[in-house]
Amino acid sequence: MDMIEEFLQNGIESFLNNRFDKANMYFTVVLSKDSQNDIARFGVMCIDAIEDGILEAREMFNIYIFSSEEQKKYIVEALESYKGDDIYDGAISNYIQELIDAQEYGGSSFNKKETFKTPNNDPDLYDPDFVLGKIYEKLGDYDKAIDYIAKAYRLKPFDDNLKKELMQIVRKKNDG
Repeated sequence: MDMIEEFLQNGIESFLNNRFDKANMYFTVVLSKDSQNDIARFGVMCIDAIEDGILEAREMFNIYIFSSEEQKKYIVEALESYKGDDIYDGAISNYIQELIDAQEYGGSSFNKKETFKTPNNDPDLYDPDFVLGKIYEKLGDYDKAIDYIAKAYRLKPFDDNLKKELMQIVRKKNDG
């Protein structure tokens, strides 16, 4: 893993653990080396939005990192249109819910192979260990993915969905 990838992963992990100052530092370093890195750029945007009182930006980041390129454009537009706007009463939350619903019900603008599907209102969507596990899975680092998903599963040992996710990642690791 190169330095940029490591800093990006550290930034994502810090962001998901609500350590926004640290995340901002990592994202800034990534952007200094790769100004086109969309995740780092959006992470900085979300941190700025959170500092401006738009707490929904945290959930937007969670969805963004698993989204297709088309979805990413819409998410950035949504954040930009509401950032600094005093009248956003739940609008971002509604937009996020629409994204989740569209993913779940196969909305036409969503590529199911590229998106991260989560059942509607699934609290695991915002569980940092689960999200980090899915990120590492997407990056192909199955050992770290297994570690994080297993950590989430230890906290919820009766969650069949987490158990299935863990087993799928283990199979991917063994097959690859």
